[in-house]
Amino acid sequence: MTDLTPAEKIKAAIKKLRTEIAHATEGTWLGWQEYSPVRGTSYGMEGFVDGEPVNIARGTTRADALLTETMHRTLDAQLAILHRFAEYPNIQLEEPVMALADAILQGGTE
Repeated sequence: MTDLTPAEKIKAAIKKLRTEIAHATEGTWLGWQEYSPVRGTSYGMEGFVDGEPVNIARGTTRADALLTETMHRTLDAQLAILHRFAEYPNIQLEEPVMALADAILQGGTE
């Protein structure tokens, strides 16, 4: 994807993020949940899907679960930033917006 223009890169990042959101578990995220009261406690995400509680990413650390929750809550903001920049490019914002697009395009396994 290094041959993309900045505009193409923004569009590709928006498309990838929307696709990943569409394929992710839907629901309201509740944050971390402790699963084991003994040493080496594991944590995971919890949420609701169709009104039913669901455990997600079980067996992670509390810090990882909290970071995942925070990142999930920023998805709409990330899309808004990318869309706004695509509509109204601003040279002062180009570097951080392109860094966001690059991070989205480099992440994941697809």
